[in-house]
Amino acid sequence: MRLAAIVLAVLAVAGVAFQIFRTGPSDQEAITQAVADAVRASREGQPGGVLEHLSRSLTYNDVPVSERGELAKFIRDSRPQVVFDSTRALIEGDRAVIQTGAQIDLRLGPVPLSQRIDKVKIVLGKETGFRFLVVPTPKWRIQNIEVEGIGVSALEY
Repeated sequence: MRLAAIVLAVLAVAGVAFQIFRTGPSDQEAITQAVADAVRASREGQPGGVLEHLSRSLTYNDVPVSERGELAKFIRDSRPQVVFDSTRALIEGDRAVIQTGAQIDLRLGPVPLSQRIDKVKIVLGKETGFRFLVVPTPKWRIQNIEVEGIGVSALEY
């Protein structure tokens, strides 16, 4: 009986250790999840969303939206739907780049607006995160999103 209890305890410890130290998702899966989390954060109006990065490239009448705080805030608060065509990344060490297109749909009051962006470059970096506060694990984060001049004044409705 005592031997069975010891064996069960050893198996339980081994199972917990396996869960802690097992390999996580692949880099591509982690990148796809990081982009999905950023899109969700934008849709929910939380910090860390793709809109924070995209708003640096937005212009209104040839003036960067990031220089017009009230307009940038208004766009972020409208919580647009951002859909990337692909999240397939070219991974080089601790850096990954996604070249894709995107569709942005938002509402300004009762008016629905839509913008298609053909060339979006998403740059991600690999950082060290921690699971269970002690187990180091790689984490991908968006560092920058570059687009070729999106004009808010040119949004279609």
